[in-house]
Amino acid sequence: MKQTLKTLIRNVKSIKGNSLAEFATTTALMATLAATAAPKLSEMS
Repeated sequence: MKQTLKTLIRNVKSIKGNSLAEFATTTALMATLAATAAPKLSEMS
């Protein structure tokens, strides 16, 4: 998953002139992934 996130971030940074809609979509996706992963990560520790 870390590799996928790094690839996503690298791809986003390489594109010049991101629109606000693209930024909002990416932020919403990351928030959804974080909210989904948080309970599983808290169970591990």
